[in-house]
Amino acid sequence: MRPDHPTRIEVDRPNATADTPVRIRVTGAEPGERVVVRAEAVDRAGVTWRSTASFAADGGGTVDLGADTPVDGSYRGMDAMGLFWSMEPESGSASTGFVPPDPTASRDFVVRLDAVPARSGPAGAQIRRTWLVPGVSVATLRLDREAWSARCTDQVARVGAGYCWSAARKGA
Repeated sequence: MRPDHPTRIEVDRPNATADTPVRIRVTGAEPGERVVVRAEAVDRAGVTWRSTASFAADGGGTVDLGADTPVDGSYRGMDAMGLFWSMEPESGSASTGFVPPDPTASRDFVVRLDAVPARSGPAGAQIRRTWLVPGVSVATLRLDREAWSARCTDQVARVGAGYCWSAARKGA
C-alpha cells in the first residue's frame, strides 16, 4: 500500500438518476497491481445482486472503469457501467433481471462498491440511484376500474392535473 495515497473509490455522481451513467475510478493502488472491484445492490424482493471485475492498475496506480478493460469478471470489454448491468442474484435465477425497490416505497436505491487491491488496502463507496427527481412523484391512477402506478409531476398529486408517464398496472 502507498501510505501517502490510500486506496479510494472516486465516483463523479454519487447521487444520480438510475439511468445516468457514472464514472468510477479506483486510485491509490500500486502500479500494475491487480484490483478487484465489486458492486452489490438489493432488489425489490430483498435479494442481493453482485458483480465483480478485476483490473490491472495503470502506471499511476489508477483503475478507470470507463477506460480500462477488465482482466476477468462479470463482463467483458471496456464499459463504464459494466458492473451495474452484469449483476447476478446471489441465489435464484436472473431470468427476470434486477428489479429495484418500488418507487412508491423508496425514491432511490443504493449500489455498494468495494475495491480490493492485491497488496493495497481496500476501499468502499456507495452510489445512490434515484428513481424520482424533485418535482416528480408516484401517483395511483384509476383507469377502467384498474389501479395503475405512474410517475407524474407533483402537480398531479396536488391538483389532479399534469403530466404522467411510465405507468404500470398495480399488482402486475
